Amino acid sequence: MTYSQCSGTWKVRCNSDWSGYDAGFGIYDSYGTTASWGTKDGMGYNANVGIGPYSVIILSKD
Repeated sequence: MTYSQCSGTWKVRCNSDWSGYDAGFGIYDSYGTTASWGTKDGMGYNANVGIGPYSVIILSKD
């Protein structure tokens, strides 16, 4: 994936904190995000995401 392909909207495809996996999970609402240009941590694009404790989210572009 080139840098130009990183920009744009990213959607949550899997959230391991979803209550459908287990009723005891926190149901933390992870959300999609938009990646934009700007260097952080030596990378050309960045985005904000929310994720529950001890969770995994999988994001992808359409």
